[in-house]
Amino acid sequence: VVAAALQLPDELLATPDERKVALRRAAADRLPASVWRADKKAVQYGTYVSRELDRLARQNGFKRRMDDHVGQYIESLLAE
Repeated sequence: VVAAALQLPDELLATPDERKVALRRAAADRLPASVWRADKKAVQYGTYVSRELDRLARQNGFKRRMDDHVGQYIESLLAE
């Protein structure tokens, strides 16, 4: 998904008024407007995603004392 998105022209990624332009256009004829026009929602801490990412980062050698250890862990995964 990331590789495909990186090949898109900038105007299909985001505009000053809209994000995920290509994704929203692709979804427009398949989903109700209330879904594809919806604002982005942040993942809530209550989902335990942040805790799991922290655990995985630490298991892979990214210590909490490092600056943004979870971000560094995710970047390392993307680089693979």
